[in-house]
Amino acid sequence: MGPLASTLAREARRQNIHEKQAADFIQRLELVTEFEKLPSLGPNALYLNRDGQDVTGRQLGRAPKPSKSIDFQWHTASTRCLAAQKYTKESGGNQDSQFKELELLLRNFAQRTYNGLALFILVDDAYYTEDRLNLLRGLVRLQPPRSYVTSVNSLQGLLRSMAGEG
Repeated sequence: MGPLASTLAREARRQNIHEKQAADFIQRLELVTEFEKLPSLGPNALYLNRDGQDVTGRQLGRAPKPSKSIDFQWHTASTRCLAAQKYTKESGGNQDSQFKELELLLRNFAQRTYNGLALFILVDDAYYTEDRLNLLRGLVRLQPPRSYVTSVNSLQGLLRSMAGEG
């Protein structure tokens, strides 16, 4: 493999292909408006603090990040939606830490008092066994502001329910 080919191969591995595919899929859903792929770092990255409030990297300044950054935001009906997306094939140290990041997002969001926002934890592939899904689902808010744990492919049905269509 030549230098250019090895650079391109390395760059492709570093990109989150599944996140890009999820973004393309979500923004095409009929009930999604104002879709935005959010930056994972920097002043415009979005986080959930311990009170479940969404804060930007700029607002945090040099303070430690309170959670994993939010991947996407959009509107459905009158609700602003935030989503963290993970596509994880197998178990292991890094995957387990990613799972804990999702747990923390759900725990932080559970403290939220202001409505008008929904949190989606979008998880796909073999790592998310029924046991792991049940652990995450045990942390969802069942009253407004609501949170959800689902796969990207099941998102449309939840959005229809939120919009009163299903």
